[in-house]
Amino acid sequence: MDPVLQQQLAEYLKSIATTAQAGAAFVVEQAPLVVQEKIAYGRAVETVALLAWLVGVVVCARSGRAAWAAAEKDDYDNPFYIFGGLAAVIGLVVSVLFVFGQFAAVAKVWFAPRLYILEWAARLVR
Repeated sequence: MDPVLQQQLAEYLKSIATTAQAGAAFVVEQAPLVVQEKIAYGRAVETVALLAWLVGVVVCARSGRAAWAAAEKDDYDNPFYIFGGLAAVIGLVVSVLFVFGQFAAVAKVWFAPRLYILEWAARLVR
Protein backbone atom coordinates (compact mmCIF):
# COMPACT_ATOMS: atom_id res chain seq x y z
CA MET A 1 0.00 0.00 0.00
CA ASP A 2 1.15 3.49 -0.79
CA PRO A 3 2.70 5.25 2.28
CA VAL A 4 0.75 8.43 1.58
CA LEU A 5 -2.54 6.52 1.54
CA GLN A 6 -1.57 4.72 4.75
CA GLN A 7 -0.87 8.04 6.44
CA GLN A 8 -4.20 9.51 5.27
CA LEU A 9 -6.03 6.39 6.43
CA ALA A 10 -4.35 6.62 9.84
CA GLU A 11 -5.36 10.29 10.12
CA TYR A 12 -8.98 9.49 9.19
CA LEU A 13 -9.15 6.66 11.72
CA LYS A 14 -7.63 8.90 14.39
CA SER A 15 -10.16 11.68 13.70
CA ILE A 16 -13.04 9.15 13.76
CA ALA A 17 -11.83 7.76 17.10
CA THR A 18 -11.51 11.28 18.55
CA THR A 19 -15.02 12.20 17.38
CA ALA A 20 -16.47 8.98 18.80
CA GLN A 21 -14.80 9.61 22.15
CA ALA A 22 -16.11 13.17 22.25
CA GLY A 23 -19.62 11.93 21.39
CA ALA A 24 -19.48 9.27 24.10
CA ALA A 25 -18.32 11.83 26.67
CA PHE A 26 -21.18 14.13 25.67
CA VAL A 27 -23.75 11.33 26.04
CA VAL A 28 -22.41 10.35 29.46
CA GLU A 29 -22.43 13.98 30.53
CA GLN A 30 -25.97 14.70 29.29
CA ALA A 31 -27.67 11.39 30.21
CA PRO A 32 -28.72 12.36 33.76
CA LEU A 33 -30.34 15.56 32.48
CA VAL A 34 -32.22 13.70 29.76
CA VAL A 35 -33.48 11.13 32.28
CA GLN A 36 -34.63 13.86 34.67
CA GLU A 37 -36.41 15.69 31.88
CA LYS A 38 -38.08 12.49 30.66
CA ILE A 39 -39.35 11.74 34.17
CA ALA A 40 -40.69 15.29 34.58
CA TYR A 41 -42.32 15.15 31.16
CA GLY A 42 -43.79 11.72 31.88
CA ARG A 43 -45.21 12.90 35.19
CA ALA A 44 -46.90 15.85 33.54
CA VAL A 45 -48.26 14.00 30.51
CA GLU A 46 -49.42 10.88 32.32
CA THR A 47 -51.13 12.91 35.07
CA VAL A 48 -52.93 15.15 32.58
CA ALA A 49 -54.07 12.09 30.62
CA LEU A 50 -55.41 10.52 33.82
CA LEU A 51 -57.31 13.70 34.65
CA ALA A 52 -58.75 13.82 31.13
CA TRP A 53 -60.00 10.23 31.41
CA LEU A 54 -61.48 11.00 34.83
CA VAL A 55 -63.35 13.94 33.29
CA GLY A 56 -64.59 11.53 30.62
CA VAL A 57 -65.89 9.19 33.32
CA VAL A 58 -67.75 12.03 35.03
CA VAL A 59 -69.22 13.35 31.77
CA CYS A 60 -70.39 9.90 30.67
CA ALA A 61 -71.87 9.12 34.08
CA ARG A 62 -73.75 12.42 34.24
CA SER A 63 -74.96 12.06 30.63
CA GLY A 64 -76.19 8.56 31.29
CA ARG A 65 -77.97 9.62 34.43
CA ALA A 66 -79.57 12.59 32.63
CA ALA A 67 -80.74 10.34 29.77
CA TRP A 68 -82.19 7.87 32.26
CA ALA A 69 -84.02 10.60 34.18
CA ALA A 70 -85.37 12.14 30.96
CA ALA A 71 -86.51 8.73 29.72
CA GLU A 72 -88.43 8.11 32.94
CA LYS A 73 -90.28 11.39 32.53
CA ASP A 74 -91.07 10.63 28.87
CA ASP A 75 -92.27 7.06 29.50
CA TYR A 76 -89.41 5.63 27.44
CA ASP A 77 -91.07 6.59 24.13
CA ASN A 78 -88.18 8.60 22.70
CA PRO A 79 -85.39 6.44 21.23
CA PHE A 80 -82.95 9.35 21.67
CA TYR A 81 -82.90 8.71 25.40
CA ILE A 82 -82.25 5.01 24.91
CA PHE A 83 -79.42 5.49 22.42
CA GLY A 84 -78.02 8.43 24.36
CA GLY A 85 -78.04 6.43 27.55
CA LEU A 86 -76.50 3.43 25.80
CA ALA A 87 -73.73 5.59 24.33
CA ALA A 88 -73.11 7.11 27.76
CA VAL A 89 -72.87 3.67 29.38
CA ILE A 90 -70.48 2.40 26.70
CA GLY A 91 -68.39 5.57 27.07
CA LEU A 92 -68.41 5.12 30.82
CA VAL A 93 -67.18 1.53 30.61
CA VAL A 94 -64.43 2.43 28.14
CA SER A 95 -63.38 5.46 30.18
CA VAL A 96 -63.20 3.44 33.39
CA LEU A 97 -61.02 0.82 31.68
CA PHE A 98 -58.70 3.51 30.38
CA VAL A 99 -58.58 5.17 33.80
CA PHE A 100 -57.27 1.93 35.29
CA GLY A 101 -54.61 1.65 32.60
CA GLN A 102 -53.66 5.29 32.92
CA PHE A 103 -53.52 5.01 36.70
CA ALA A 104 -50.92 2.27 36.28
CA ALA A 105 -48.82 4.57 34.09
CA VAL A 106 -49.14 7.46 36.56
CA ALA A 107 -48.20 5.22 39.48
CA LYS A 108 -45.18 3.96 37.56
CA VAL A 109 -43.85 7.39 36.68
CA TRP A 110 -44.42 8.79 40.19
CA PHE A 111 -43.42 5.81 42.34
CA ALA A 112 -41.10 3.78 40.09
CA PRO A 113 -39.34 6.28 37.81
CA ARG A 114 -36.41 3.94 37.12
CA LEU A 115 -38.79 1.29 35.80
CA TYR A 116 -40.48 4.00 33.68
CA ILE A 117 -37.09 4.97 32.22
CA LEU A 118 -36.10 1.33 31.59
CA GLU A 119 -39.34 0.67 29.71
CA TRP A 120 -38.86 3.88 27.72
CA ALA A 121 -35.28 2.89 26.85
CA ALA A 122 -36.47 -0.60 25.83
CA ARG A 123 -39.01 0.97 23.46
CA LEU A 124 -36.24 3.11 21.95
CA VAL A 125 -34.05 0.08 21.31
CA ARG A 126 -36.77 -1.88 19.50
